Amino acid sequence: MDKILLRNVTIAGEKFDKLYVFQDDNGAVIVLPLLWTIHLSKTNSIYGWNTISKGTAGLRLAGKATITENFEARIVSENTIDNYVGHLFKLLHYVNDLHKSKGTPSVHHTHEINSPFLNHYLNDFLSNQLNSAASLSAHQAAISAYFNFLFSLRIKERLFTTIPRKTLQKIADRNTSEKKINYVSRSDRAALLRACNSQRDRLILRMGYEVGLRTEENTGLLLEKHNAKSKTHQGLLNLFDELDTHPTKQSFEYLLNGKYTKGGKSRNIYFDRELLTVLRHYYLNERKVIVDQAKTSCDTLFVKSDVQGRGLPITYRTASEIFTKAREKIPYMNSKLSYHDLRHTFATELYHQELYSPSGHETRSESAALLVVQQRLGHASESSTKRYIRLRMQMLAIEGGEQ
Repeated sequence: MDKILLRNVTIAGEKFDKLYVFQDDNGAVIVLPLLWTIHLSKTNSIYGWNTISKGTAGLRLAGKATITENFEARIVSENTIDNYVGHLFKLLHYVNDLHKSKGTPSVHHTHEINSPFLNHYLNDFLSNQLNSAASLSAHQAAISAYFNFLFSLRIKERLFTTIPRKTLQKIADRNTSEKKINYVSRSDRAALLRACNSQRDRLILRMGYEVGLRTEENTGLLLEKHNAKSKTHQGLLNLFDELDTHPTKQSFEYLLNGKYTKGGKSRNIYFDRELLTVLRHYYLNERKVIVDQAKTSCDTLFVKSDVQGRGLPITYRTASEIFTKAREKIPYMNSKLSYHDLRHTFATELYHQELYSPSGHETRSESAALLVVQQRLGHASESSTKRYIRLRMQMLAIEGGEQ
């Protein structure tokens, strides 16, 4: 079996910048997964079920609330799509191995797969291969997205998958690896910046720990005005102008379009005056030289600087690649740290800034501080945000007691 990534391909008159194709052991295209990847490429969306409860609080307590489920599409990021495609490919490998050993349906007949089969795959097979409950949940989400697509085509009934507590406990018991603290110290951040060769790379690292961006979200910093939430929002060029028109303003708001976020949900992000000034300097100098030489034009702030693709928008992996290259130049730095840990760092510091005064006294409730972090990270629930928060003593221990 093989998974092939095609770029700039035209099929039946439709042009695709990027398209995944699955092939069986004989090189034949697996059609149903191809239809799904075509859908992903054209719409950047997946299908899912949204549960809505209606009725007064009293009625809900009495068990008389009206529960409805809507089957609808939602936008997901390019990074999520790539991950989901990879997770489906793993399932296809499993289906293919069973077909060859036991004569079960082949990869060309995924529409014959049922819920018990998927639950066995998740809880009895995959759970023994993965090291975290989060990874297992990601595979479950990808599988659901694929079979929901088949449901939308009316060629498959709705399937249900569950991951019981005992499966999660099994993974937790097996995973005895040392837990790293997802916090990058100030000295390590300074070393990372020194290891960078360009202003662009330094700024992209700062986007992680000063703004809280995921690696793929760096592709969503647009220069011109753009539409989101049925409204037109300011581009970075508007914010650059505000540096001059509002000389005392210290914080600048930008709406990050859901097209570039993990959950497909737009959110506000914030630049302080110094950071926005440096972003403008990059736009007017280093970036301008690159796009002028390459004779390109694009709406994204960060552009490629290498020979291949020079002047074109960076990819969703660029930030992670920059972090890894910089980290590898620092022998003493924890090799397990990644770009996403800069986002953890942002959340940790923001949480404690909201919760504590400079002298270390609590100034507000933990729930109020968490809500601020939740909104800035774009999380749908507080439980997701809590995973990003390091204890104050841990952070101070890493920083050597500095406030």
